[in-house]
Amino acid sequence: MKLLLMLFSSLIALYCIIPDLLLHWLGVGTCKRQGKQGVALTFDDGPNPEVTPRLLDLLAAYQVQATFFLVGERAKACPDLVREIIARGHAVGAHGQHHKFAWLMAPWSTWRQWNKSVATLKEITGKEVQLVRPPWGTFNLITWLWLVRQKKRAVLWDVDGHDWQARRRPNQITARIMRRVRPGSIILLHDAGGGPGAPENTLKALGDICRGITGEKKLPLVQLDFNTPAEPLKF
Repeated sequence: MKLLLMLFSSLIALYCIIPDLLLHWLGVGTCKRQGKQGVALTFDDGPNPEVTPRLLDLLAAYQVQATFFLVGERAKACPDLVREIIARGHAVGAHGQHHKFAWLMAPWSTWRQWNKSVATLKEITGKEVQLVRPPWGTFNLITWLWLVRQKKRAVLWDVDGHDWQARRRPNQITARIMRRVRPGSIILLHDAGGGPGAPENTLKALGDICRGITGEKKLPLVQLDFNTPAEPLKF
């Protein structure tokens, strides 16, 4: 029994803990910041037909181009909205076909859902997606292997607004971001998901965030840009 427990613990560590520690927490082979001095806004979990169009209008008002990490099944339900995101000059990345936690997914399900995710976005946009962000920024061993095989760039963040929490008021979201933002930061926000009313708080906070970064911090808001190739993932 003790041997079986040791074997099971080793498999869990190999499949879940070690890949997540390296990629998510230590940033091995992933991007938590970008090389240029500007700050990048990114939005996860969309598209949301009620929230995303309003978000696009706000971004246009502040002349900001962002990156949207889209859930495949939600993108498939709103293909015109995905095309509108791109038409307005924003970039899109894959956020999984379904919003599932990597540690709870079997190896074959992980590989299949990431293939499906990038295929869905390619079908809608006509272009191959290069940027990937797993839900919650969490990895398992197969996610890692899939990234290597498909030569995709995993993009995480160094500033999290925690705007998915409905209890966070707009001023709290803004204050949290302003305390942490610095040159090269990648900011994580959401245009879907989270608690009831959470996306509304994000919309209300966005103007103050944009003004704070460009005014108080005197940093430009830029789209994600990586001037150097992704580092090869090593085992």
